[in-house]
Amino acid sequence: NGIISDVEQRKLFIRKMGSSENVKSLRLIRNKLVQTQYGMGLPEEQPVGDEERQSLDDGKKRFRISGNLLHGIVPYTESHNFRGTDCLLCHVVPVGYHNGASVIDLDISADQAKLDRLVWISAIVVIVIQILLWLLIRFILTRFVSVPASRMQTTIQEIARTGDFTMRVDVHSEDEIGQTSRAFNGLMETLQQSFRQIHDGIEKLAESSHALSVSSHQVATGSAHQSEATTAMACFAGPCFMKPFDVLFMSHVTRVVGLGEGDFTHDLSKMSIPSILSVILPADQGQRQGRGNCTAWPVGEL
Repeated sequence: NGIISDVEQRKLFIRKMGSSENVKSLRLIRNKLVQTQYGMGLPEEQPVGDEERQSLDDGKKRFRISGNLLHGIVPYTESHNFRGTDCLLCHVVPVGYHNGASVIDLDISADQAKLDRLVWISAIVVIVIQILLWLLIRFILTRFVSVPASRMQTTIQEIARTGDFTMRVDVHSEDEIGQTSRAFNGLMETLQQSFRQIHDGIEKLAESSHALSVSSHQVATGSAHQSEATTAMACFAGPCFMKPFDVLFMSHVTRVVGLGEGDFTHDLSKMSIPSILSVILPADQGQRQGRGNCTAWPVGEL
């Protein structure tokens, strides 16, 4: 509207814009085509430094923080609708040309304090969350890993100390620890059955050994009795006769003497050969005379 073409009016306008809160400085700079159309302008309207000239050339916004100050360069690009205004009605430039830029310095100390406070709050929240997560993870590990593992370790140590294979690990889960505990209980069950079978086998072997010992004792006793009988028989046959008597002789002598076999044996064991002959010969002669044709005993065999 031509108001800003007046130098004083333009300074007042810029000063009012720069009087906003936290604005330390505000400058409007012109590009080359604007300077050609409207003149060089005020000294503060000239681009300063390569950063400002580069923003006028490429139209990119640039911001930089220096301490508590935020330095920014915001270019203006020509168009038929720049925030509701047709810039080409006043400026003889091509569409898309960067007429100028606003160079502003903002005091961000208050915002920086808020940002620092937010950082501290965020750090505290993160630390608290990490502590809670650590406690939760520790509880989970203790509840589902450490306690079952410790319980299984205690049971194994107790089995090793007492030798009691009937002890079992309590299983309260189906995870890896629970499966390991269940497998350990199965191993203990198998070992217990194996030891029971071995114990039963040892008992059967002991019983068999005892029975064999009794049988051996009985055989030994029988052998001793048989040996005694053989010795007695040998004693009877040896000192009494020159050669063994057969059954016929025994029955003949028994019949001749008129004694029972037991009494005969008992008497003969006390008699000498001449005494036996003195008993047998007369008795035998008397029986032969009474029988007539009875076959005589071959006394000469004696």
